[in-house]
Amino acid sequence: MTDTPRPTLADATRDAIIVADPGHTPATTPPRPPRRQPDPERQAAVRESMTLPWVFLAATIVASVRISEAGVLSFLPPSLMALVLGVLFVGLVVQVGVLDLPALVSPQRHGLENTSGVVVLGALLLSGAQVITMLTPDRGIFAFVIATYFLFLFLSTIAARPEPDRVLRSLAVTFGGALLLKFVVLSGIATPGGTLAKRLFATALEGITLGAIGAEFQRPAAGYLAFTSVLLLFIGLSLLPRRR
Repeated sequence: MTDTPRPTLADATRDAIIVADPGHTPATTPPRPPRRQPDPERQAAVRESMTLPWVFLAATIVASVRISEAGVLSFLPPSLMALVLGVLFVGLVVQVGVLDLPALVSPQRHGLENTSGVVVLGALLLSGAQVITMLTPDRGIFAFVIATYFLFLFLSTIAARPEPDRVLRSLAVTFGGALLLKFVVLSGIATPGGTLAKRLFATALEGITLGAIGAEFQRPAAGYLAFTSVLLLFIGLSLLPRRR
């Protein structure tokens, strides 16, 4: 003979509610609505029409700012050589697959979509040219050396066609090195006063003037602006649709 379980207080309370209200049903937790999945096409459209143009435009504006020794702000457009290098820069990005060109401009896309793609390409070209202008000294030996280095780097990378990730790392090292050369080394040499960099330069290259090598004093704010513009350019490059 088995013992029947004794009713508990909760069972008695539930039975009393059912007797008092026969239509009562125990409360149940309503099911959660299904989580809304992100729409990849919508995200790509927003990135192409809004995010990329604004990121490249911000890089262009920041890279065009110049701060004189007196603290006066001015805006400098890209040089002709930098525009040529900017075209090669866009060709490099397309050739190695960092940018999938048919994803922006192709006969299969509508007119408005192709217009948006052309805007992105134009913004990429201007930002690349303006950042190269900012990283290149305005005059002197190093202006020629850096411009020539960018030219041979872009041409050799286009011919080699390495992996996109390797290209981005190589470009980051190159742009970062040019930034350090202009805003740290050359600016340190041209800094008023007897700095260590200036003394070493005077000892090693006696007879060569600062203007001959393109050394020009840069305010600290100019270096921060240069770093910000390079960072914005590479953020935009990382957001471009890649070739699969």
